[in-house]
Amino acid sequence: MCILNNSYSSEFLLGKWAGTRNPDAKDVPLSTFTISFHKKDSIVKGHYCYITQYGSKIDCDPTGDDNIFNIKTSRNNEYSFSFKSFNNESLGTGKISVVNDEEIEWSVIDKPTGDEYFGPEKYMLHKKHK
Repeated sequence: MCILNNSYSSEFLLGKWAGTRNPDAKDVPLSTFTISFHKKDSIVKGHYCYITQYGSKIDCDPTGDDNIFNIKTSRNNEYSFSFKSFNNESLGTGKISVVNDEEIEWSVIDKPTGDEYFGPEKYMLHKKHK
C-alpha cells in the first residue's frame, strides 16, 4: 500500500516517465508517451515524446529540446505547467496529478492552437528506473 506524500516538490518529477497504449495487443502499440524532467539552475523543466496512430504521427524533438516549463505545484499532489507542441510551436497548459510514487497522470487543460496538435489529452505514465 502506498501512502501519498502531501508535499511533493517539483523535484519529485525528475527522471523519465513512460506510458503505452496497446488496446489491440499489436506488435506496434497504438501510442507511446514519454516525459523526461531535469533540473537546471534550480528550475525543473522537461520534454515529451508522443507517438500515436501506430507510429504514423509523432510530436517529438529528437534533440531533446525542452517543451514543458513553468512547472508549479498547484495544490496537493498536482502540478500545473505550460507546454509547446513540437509540431506547430503553439502553447498549451496542463496539469500532472500524482497517483502514487510510481505513477502520474498527464492532463491537458488548454490544447495548443492549430490543426497539428494531436498529443494526448490524458495519459497515465509510470516512473522508469535505470
